[in-house]
Amino acid sequence: MAIFDIHLFYVGMEVKSCSNTPNFKARHIANATTRFASYKILELDKVSDAVALEKLQQTFKKETILDRFPENGLLSVTYEFMNNLFKSVKNPNMRTFLTITEGKPSALMTVESSNPKKYMHVAYLAAWKPEGMLKPHYNGKVLIRHLFENARQNKTEAIDLIPGFRSKGFYEKLGFEKDGFDVCISNDRILDNIKNIDTTVNYEVLKNQPEIDLNVFV
Repeated sequence: MAIFDIHLFYVGMEVKSCSNTPNFKARHIANATTRFASYKILELDKVSDAVALEKLQQTFKKETILDRFPENGLLSVTYEFMNNLFKSVKNPNMRTFLTITEGKPSALMTVESSNPKKYMHVAYLAAWKPEGMLKPHYNGKVLIRHLFENARQNKTEAIDLIPGFRSKGFYEKLGFEKDGFDVCISNDRILDNIKNIDTTVNYEVLKNQPEIDLNVFV
């Protein structure tokens, strides 16, 4: 499946009013800080409620995409990517991670890891600039740091993904290597690149991982 990764597009955000959904929960599993911002990393409970999923998707400000890509053919691909991303959130075989930057959603990633000791496959990763932030520094990088931590704890042999438009360089800087249409990273390189990321990202797994009501953020 071809994946269109918009992590370099940094779509603007807005929060729209929507009635609260009582089962819209996540676990607060880790924190990160950089010289630009602080981040909460959450793992979503499986979203089976269509209202909750729509609420999450509504946080994307589509007008920003329209302004940025009016006639260059990327708009329809971006919408398709976003629709597929949110469909994957409902997939029972996927784990979904969300970063909250300064109180606002800033990146979303779905990962297929039915055999985490063997491999992890990043299905979708999108990072964007929350409203009020001048630059979207490290929103996607923080999620990759968390993914690498999962791989280290599980002794995962490899992580792979299909990079989207203009995103291959981003992954190569994080240690991924080209493998056909995919890029992948092996366990030994994951450990090395954790050290590289940690020069700019202070990352911490929480011992107690409280449940959070996502209605607060979206």
